[in-house]
Amino acid sequence: MKPSHAFPLFLIGYAILVGFALVSASEFSQSGNWPPWRELLLQPSFLLTSIAFAIIGWWLGAYLAAPWGRMGMLAEEFRSDEKRKTDPILEVDEIVHEIEEGVRKLREAREQLSQAKLVLSHRSKKQEAELERSRNALLNILEDVEETNTRLKELDQFKNDFINITSHELRNPLTPIIAYLDALQNGTLGEMNEQQKSAVEVISRNSHRLKVLVSDILDISKLEGRRMKYFAESADIAELARACITDQESGAKMKNVTLVFQKIGDAPKVKCDRSRISQAITNYLTNAIKFSRSGSPVKVIVKKDDNEVEVSVVDVGIGIAKEEQKKLFTKFSQNASSLAQNRDGTGLGLAICKWIVEDHGGSVGLHSKKGRGSAFFLRLPIRFGPRSGNFFTPSGGTAALSPSAVGSGKEKG
Repeated sequence: MKPSHAFPLFLIGYAILVGFALVSASEFSQSGNWPPWRELLLQPSFLLTSIAFAIIGWWLGAYLAAPWGRMGMLAEEFRSDEKRKTDPILEVDEIVHEIEEGVRKLREAREQLSQAKLVLSHRSKKQEAELERSRNALLNILEDVEETNTRLKELDQFKNDFINITSHELRNPLTPIIAYLDALQNGTLGEMNEQQKSAVEVISRNSHRLKVLVSDILDISKLEGRRMKYFAESADIAELARACITDQESGAKMKNVTLVFQKIGDAPKVKCDRSRISQAITNYLTNAIKFSRSGSPVKVIVKKDDNEVEVSVVDVGIGIAKEEQKKLFTKFSQNASSLAQNRDGTGLGLAICKWIVEDHGGSVGLHSKKGRGSAFFLRLPIRFGPRSGNFFTPSGGTAALSPSAVGSGKEKG
């Protein structure tokens, strides 16, 4: 009920009151007496009260009718909305259909997940089987490697034993051969003509070469097998170098090479095996003489360098290419120039030098330029610190290793 509907009701009610008043007036004209309520109707206060009640009724009607009016407006809007024109039952069916479709998709997704799980499980089992096969294959390879390594060690030991026996058997007859050749050359066994002297000289030269070869093979075998024994004692490296120069002077004269000794500063004594360090210096000297140009000098320089004593052998020979320098101190390695010129040598000398010096706790190296000569050096520590445990004193006792050498385990294997 809209608020505007209350005003007609008010007018109707007031018309009824006026109608009662007119009826009462007709009764008065007929009987001459007014009804008792006529006077009440004609009172101003009654009229005002009636109007007030009519206004209140109108307001209450408007207030009570407002919700119903709003409901009517909402109903009209609902009917006018195109989205609500469809049947609510159809909408519910659509919602149910969507829910069922969602459930179906969820079931499909669950089935796909189950299939993926099965596939992954199958692949996992397949991969585990492949890993197991790979593991077994690796174990078999490791067993083969261990067997091969054991076999190689046995062969290496056999090789060392063979070399030792063969070298000793070769060296034993060489000693008397060389002794008799020296006697022949010295004239102890009588005079020889020039042809005989020439033949004996060739035999003697090749006998000494064979002796050096046998000695090198024996030394490298001992060094590799950790069987090389050293006898440590205090030594003046400068005096050792002078002695090596004296021993090589005859060979230097044959090549028209001058040997020069130079000592820089005060080089203290060091503890070492005299014969083995002399062997290393001699190897440097023979190589320098071999590759020097005729008429050129070969210098042997001894000096103190920090906590070490250094011996350098410097020549102005053919030099060594940079790419060849790194491999010179390995076994059977020779300069390409020496191979091209058919120089004598086993390729073991520098490897033996390196091993001997490093066993003493020292180091070796070189500086060289192709065509301008070379400088080979070895350095020995002033404080005795060998890396090998095969050091003995001349009296037969074991030489003490330095704490650093023992703790670090620096033993060449």
